[in-house]
Amino acid sequence: MEWAAFNENDDSQRRERNRHHHLREGDFDEENDQNQKQGLIRGENENNNDAETQKRKRRTAEAEETRIAGSYETAIRLLAEEEEEDNNNEEGGENVILKEEAKREEAKQILLAVVNHEMMRENDELTPTLCSVKKLALRNLGNLFAKECGEFEFEEEEFEGSEDDKDDSDDGGGEKQRREKLSSKSSVSSQSYSFEQAIRCYSEAVRMDREDVASWLRMGELSAKRGDVALARMAFESGLLAQPTHALLLNELCEVCVLVGDEASATFLAARILNSDRRNERMKEIQTNFANAKPKERLVKARERFERVNARKDISAKGTKCALTLERMAWDDVASSILGAVKVKVESEESAIRAKDDDDDEEEDDDEDDDED
Repeated sequence: MEWAAFNENDDSQRRERNRHHHLREGDFDEENDQNQKQGLIRGENENNNDAETQKRKRRTAEAEETRIAGSYETAIRLLAEEEEEDNNNEEGGENVILKEEAKREEAKQILLAVVNHEMMRENDELTPTLCSVKKLALRNLGNLFAKECGEFEFEEEEFEGSEDDKDDSDDGGGEKQRREKLSSKSSVSSQSYSFEQAIRCYSEAVRMDREDVASWLRMGELSAKRGDVALARMAFESGLLAQPTHALLLNELCEVCVLVGDEASATFLAARILNSDRRNERMKEIQTNFANAKPKERLVKARERFERVNARKDISAKGTKCALTLERMAWDDVASSILGAVKVKVESEESAIRAKDDDDDEEEDDDEDDDED
């Protein structure tokens, strides 16, 4: 009886433990289910928040894109108004000119803000609208800088004036002359800056779109106007790669080829132009009588001025300081760097010495021949 009672107590205790164990497992499973539900709810909330954030960013980007396009349209409207006023007031007074310049400057600043906007920095990430706006803004900005270049006549005047600076100072010089020279140098600096900026704008425009024929044409025309024949030819040829039948590009490139004496290219281009314009007397002359075909006077003068300016720049640069970069602090590196910097000068001096020696030898041979006679 006692053994039976003990077994019954033991069985009842075991059943009680099992019941409590199952209760705890049930509570644990229920708690897991609640945690999973809360995790799903948090995940849904986070996804909803991310989607909302993306929507806000997208709306902000679209609004900024609209604002950029609006700024570009404002600049174009200002330029159109300035051009209309310029046509209507060809002999306008100083106030009219100042007003036109103010509108042009305002348009330029707006276009600069457009192309330098942070959303315009990466071309690969631009939307079709922003891509079109940036390309057109660059082209119009290049046209504005090109208009500021003038005729590049001051470039040569700077060097002509600088040669007489010392004489003026010795003579006591006129204050008026010094002011004029300073003004001339300022004009040269402004022209060079405007030219560089214009070429930079056109280059960026054609980098975005290699078939932007208008930018290639304007780059070539501006370069030819300055006298940089190599850059002009490259621009015209690149434009023709995009549009081989473009009449203006064909004409401009043909004139550049006549200027540099490239008969084969000039006659080929002339023949292509005559295919569509058989009454073009200039092209007939180039094709049939290239030797007597004279280059355009404006191109000749521009190239001569450009070459003179560059030659004087080279001469004036001979006395300038040169900075050397050393890979390590050692005398052999110093010597190598110095020799590398003066290599061209040394070679030119050696060539001059050899040429002088050859001339002297020839003179001595001539003298000996005379003595023998």
